[in-house]
Amino acid sequence: MFILTTIGGFGPFIGGALLIKASGQNLRMWLSDIFRIRIAARYYLAALLIPILAIVLAGAAHVWLFGGRITPAAVPSVVVFPLYIGIILLFNGVAEEPGWRGFLLPRLQATHSALTASILVGIVWGVWHLPLLMLPGHSLTGINPWIYLPGLIALSVIMTWLTNDVEGSILPAMFFHASYNVSISYYLVGGSEGVTTSLTGGSLLLAIYGTLAVVLLVRYGPARLTPARPSIEDGSINDRTDHE
Repeated sequence: MFILTTIGGFGPFIGGALLIKASGQNLRMWLSDIFRIRIAARYYLAALLIPILAIVLAGAAHVWLFGGRITPAAVPSVVVFPLYIGIILLFNGVAEEPGWRGFLLPRLQATHSALTASILVGIVWGVWHLPLLMLPGHSLTGINPWIYLPGLIALSVIMTWLTNDVEGSILPAMFFHASYNVSISYYLVGGSEGVTTSLTGGSLLLAIYGTLAVVLLVRYGPARLTPARPSIEDGSINDRTDHE
């Protein structure tokens, strides 16, 4: 089952690449655009730290509001956490983000606002994951879909901001995706229920990410979710039409 879900996880990347090729666009150019490395370090830092701060804040709020305690054993070590980040970066960030933020997002932004495009990507992203919520033994099994889907839409807004502000490189979104997945895998609140699996914990995370999404929308506006740049305004990010 693990092998099947892992291979299937690369579906968005494979699908995006096939559609690029089928449309006659330059596949190498697309890959070089979305995997552009030379961007400011602050974007990598923000991508890594936002999910960590969110889960810590959710854990602290859970303790304060509902009781429980943060156990030292639940806090990841400085060795294990980066290792997990690297593993998840490969199996989630690389597997999914070329499809979601590398292919789908810029094409939706060509005809829609950044907010609308983010919502649509979030819905597709969520629906694509829904079967895993019902798959026995999977880490997503049992998660409330009415919290999960709005949460992904909020995350999609944040990741659109990260992607648009670096003119289409998906590397910050990949690091954010990996950091988010690793962060929620830790149960920061002691007791029988972890903050990420409980209804209250999921609601707290939704509130935190939803608030951040609203702040970004107010700060940058729903049209672009970034300071105005022609490549974002006209939807041309990653939309090269060069032919091989």
